[in-house]
Amino acid sequence: MTHVEETDASIAFTPLGSWIQGNTLRNWSGGTAALGFAAGQRASIGFSGTGVSWIGFRGPETGIANVYLDGTLVSTVDPYSPTEQVGAVLFTANGLLMGPHLLSIEVPTPRARNRSSSDYFTVVDAFDVLGVSATSNVMASPGRNEETSPAVTYVGNSWIFGNTGRPWSGSTASLGWLQGQRAMLNFVGTGATWIGWRGPFSGIANVYLDGMLIATIDAYSPSEQIQAALWSVSGLAYGLHVLTIEVTGTKNPAATDRFVTVDAFDVS
Repeated sequence: MTHVEETDASIAFTPLGSWIQGNTLRNWSGGTAALGFAAGQRASIGFSGTGVSWIGFRGPETGIANVYLDGTLVSTVDPYSPTEQVGAVLFTANGLLMGPHLLSIEVPTPRARNRSSSDYFTVVDAFDVLGVSATSNVMASPGRNEETSPAVTYVGNSWIFGNTGRPWSGSTASLGWLQGQRAMLNFVGTGATWIGWRGPFSGIANVYLDGMLIATIDAYSPSEQIQAALWSVSGLAYGLHVLTIEVTGTKNPAATDRFVTVDAFDVS
């Protein structure tokens, strides 16, 4: 279990600057909490694991919130209570397939509240993750982000970092070859491109977006293609997204090895 405070860089609050952050008016976990109150606000966390819990607040001034898991609305939570409950577990998901996931807490449009509530506040105090929180700088810069960027989190052992065997973007690349190794990019934007390598030693990788498997990429090629755009997406709803490259440990029958190369990501 990993306890992730709302101040952790793996949590994105959108729209930018709209949340009340750093609230200290209650005995919050870690000393502070974030408060949302406007329609369409979201707090999102990317993680790799099998479970997650949202830690928040029940009280007389709370509003109703939507909970999305991997892009799907899975719960509508009414945290109204005539008495205050600080550190309340408002939502839990267990038994997820081990892998990348995205949990989002949303103030709905239009806003909603219990008839007895006096306001619309949604409180994000912390998250408990069964697995690894993508503790990285989720604010990946628009444009080219090298594989060494703090926006990229690597899960699994035995990644080869800092490879200089080719003219990679930024001079280095990361290589994986064991099943289950993952590179997770957290970004706020509308699109992203995975920059890697096609060649005779390349293997097969799964691509997840916001926790959903959306592509399987066979990077084998009889000739080398360095800084190749292996997969791309555009036109996403603006907000936090998690792009995950997963090593399958398999290869094309013509390939001589199963390396998966993470050279960079382009973010829009």
